[in-house]
Amino acid sequence: MKPKLTIKEKLMLLEMADFSKNISAVCRYMGVSRKTYYQIKKAFEEGGVEALAPKFRRGVNLKNRVPEDVEDAVLKISMKNPAFGKKKISRILKDQGISISPNTVRAVWERN
Repeated sequence: MKPKLTIKEKLMLLEMADFSKNISAVCRYMGVSRKTYYQIKKAFEEGGVEALAPKFRRGVNLKNRVPEDVEDAVLKISMKNPAFGKKKISRILKDQGISISPNTVRAVWERN
């Protein structure tokens, strides 16, 4: 994956393209596609320099995440009974009305 262009590089790309009038040559020189050039140009026209700042994406959604109270229950039982394995803790919690898989119990242990 190529590194993202900085705001300065994006502005330089726009200036060079405006000066040169040969978009393809400028894009080749800067190492970007014409599609990327037009996306940068559109963003600049719509929002100015602020629109050229990198966009922050949402974080990764971890599938084995459980609510805090369930995680606390797993840790509480694990601390009381360190010899219990993930299957036994899963069964104990199921008896208490908390449904959690053994692999999720292991994931809670790894996080804490």
